[in-house]
Amino acid sequence: MDQQLERMVEFIQRVPLGVFLFLCLMPGVFLLTGVVQARREWKRSKAIFDVKVSSIGDVARGLVAIEGRVEELLTGPVSGALTGKPCCWYSAKVEKRERRRKTKGETGPVKGWTWRLKEEFYCDMPLLVTDRTATCAVWAAGVEAMTAHRSIWYGETPKPMEGPPEDEVQEEPSDAKFRYVEERLLAGDEVYAFGEITREVDYADTKELRAALPPGVKHLVWPFSQPGRLVLSQGSRSDAMGAATMVMKQSLSVAGIGAAGVVGLLLVRFGVIG
Repeated sequence: MDQQLERMVEFIQRVPLGVFLFLCLMPGVFLLTGVVQARREWKRSKAIFDVKVSSIGDVARGLVAIEGRVEELLTGPVSGALTGKPCCWYSAKVEKRERRRKTKGETGPVKGWTWRLKEEFYCDMPLLVTDRTATCAVWAAGVEAMTAHRSIWYGETPKPMEGPPEDEVQEEPSDAKFRYVEERLLAGDEVYAFGEITREVDYADTKELRAALPPGVKHLVWPFSQPGRLVLSQGSRSDAMGAATMVMKQSLSVAGIGAAGVVGLLLVRFGVIG
C-alpha cells in the first residue's frame, strides 16, 4: 500500500501540467457545483425567513407567502400524468440515461452517465388552498414541488408501460434507459407557497374552471416556467426553510469534498505532502 501511495505521489508531481490540471478538474467541478447550489439555497432560505406568512384573504400583488390546506376541486381529483393516481396537483418528468457530455476545457475520453430531461408534465388545473380567511387557486405550472407523495421508477420506453412499485421509489437499475418522476399533492395536505405573484384575477376563464372552483375564489398566478421563482412545499414555512437549509448543507459538503481534493492535489504537486 505504501509503495502504491509513493508511486501515486511521484506520478502527480511529475506529470505534465496539462494532465495535472485534468486531474484537478473533477474535484474542481464538485467545488464549483456545491458553492453555486449552496448560494442558491441560502438566498432561498433567507427570502423565506424575511417574508412573513400572509392570510390568503389579505394577499395582493408582489412577494408573498401563504400557508393552507389543499382542497379537492369541485369536479373531483385530477390524475397524475405518469402514474394515473388521483391527486389535487402534480408535476412529472421523464429523463433519459445518456453518456455524460464533455465539459468546457475537459480533455480526454468522457466517462460516466447522466440523466437528461426529455419531457415535463404539469397539472393544467390550479391547486386549491384554503385557510381560515379565504380560499385561493394557486396557478403554479412549471414548478417542481417538494412533497411526500413522490414516485420514482425506471423503464425502457419514453412513456412508462407500467406504474411505480408499491414502495413508490424504485432502486435504480444499472441498465435503465428512462427514469420517471412524479410529485403529487393530495386533499388535506398542509402546504406552504412562497413567491412573487405576477397578477391576480377574480374570475374563471373557462366553463371547466367555473365548474371546478368554488365561487369567490381568489386566483394567485406565479410566473410560468421560471424555476426558483416559486417555492411550493408540503408542510409549513419552517418545513420549507428546513428543506432549503438541508440542501444548502449537503451542497457545502460537496463543495468541501471538492476543495479538499483540489488542495490535496496542489500540496502533493508542490511537495508539501509526500
